[in-house]
Amino acid sequence: MAPSASKLYFAVQDVVIQMLIYKLKKRMARKKKRWWVRGWVARRHLGAVQLISELADEDPESYTNYFRTSEDCFNFLLDKVSDKITKQDTTCRAALTPKIKLQITLRFLATGNSLKSLSYEFRVAPCSISKFLPDVLIAIYEALKDYIQVPNTEECWREIMDGFNDKCNFPMCGGAIDGKHVQIRCPAHSGSDYYNYKGTFSIVLLAVCDSELKFRYINVGHYGRASDGGVFARSNFKKKLEEMSLNAPEGMVLLGDQAFPLTDYLMTPYSRRLNLSKKQKIFNYRLCRARRTVENAFGVLVSKFRILEKPIALLPETVDKIIKTCCVLHNWLKTRSSTYIEPGLIDEENSETGDLVEGSWRTIAQNSFRPLGNFSGNHSRNAHRIREHYTDYFVGQGRLEWQDRMIY
Repeated sequence: MAPSASKLYFAVQDVVIQMLIYKLKKRMARKKKRWWVRGWVARRHLGAVQLISELADEDPESYTNYFRTSEDCFNFLLDKVSDKITKQDTTCRAALTPKIKLQITLRFLATGNSLKSLSYEFRVAPCSISKFLPDVLIAIYEALKDYIQVPNTEECWREIMDGFNDKCNFPMCGGAIDGKHVQIRCPAHSGSDYYNYKGTFSIVLLAVCDSELKFRYINVGHYGRASDGGVFARSNFKKKLEEMSLNAPEGMVLLGDQAFPLTDYLMTPYSRRLNLSKKQKIFNYRLCRARRTVENAFGVLVSKFRILEKPIALLPETVDKIIKTCCVLHNWLKTRSSTYIEPGLIDEENSETGDLVEGSWRTIAQNSFRPLGNFSGNHSRNAHRIREHYTDYFVGQGRLEWQDRMIY
């Protein structure tokens, strides 16, 4: 080997050795992890877990307020979802139990606390919560989805119609419909899809409610920029109504506000921009009185599940799961518990004066949901005639019975 080549060889070799020594020293100097699991996280039996046990034994009312469900209901739900959310232990650590996963999820829905706050409360890492949360939401919805069912028999529809007739004095009403914007944080790379006319980002919840404040139909997931009546226009519910595949009694109507089109099966109020007659004002009052049920249902939903009270900082697909789960929990708890709705929570009328006494939910949820905007479109002549028929009936000048076809 030539002297110059030999010198170059040894120079390169020296550089390589120095680099290896530098990397070795850097690796040795690297700060070692102080723990595999933080000490306070390992003591999971303390904190919220201990508090929950004390509430269950000493204060059932506070337990219900903590989770929005009684201990019996919690155990029932846990039995339904355990198999779907159970994970196997590994050689490194024990898997989180289904019980603590369900506890964290219900507390998250009840409060809307950040994952970091829940981490400190339950001593579970935020990354772990973010991973299991969607799975638990899906499991809850799948376990309880039968509590939200669109009526598909004439008997079911007539039961709902009886409820509206008895409680709201609005005959032949098969439900009140409304849509609200659930606010979210602006999703990455979403453009203007979720940007609504109120200047916020949202996902639309469309719902049909009965007189018992239970949701009979929900449609979740449309972009906030969706046109006002467009969500309903594109829904399967509207399609089935028009195809008459839901076995609804002939002449049955839904009640909506001016965000929806006036049709043969959907009554909306007379526009306040017109110079309304006395009997038209009476019709608007009666429709508003009956349609208040869906507003109350939304209000109770937000007052019980505070996650809906402020913009949700999660992926849109996770927000969809949250909304659906809150709705199905609302129906389930309304069915299971007679104390789910506390006195004064919803709007009521003074029996002596007839004045409206607003429920406390209006203070809690006034900024939580954004209403849909007004719908503009051409209404059929028959729809106008049906509304006029109702108007005459409410002022004692007409006759309205189930067997009436209301087609002229």
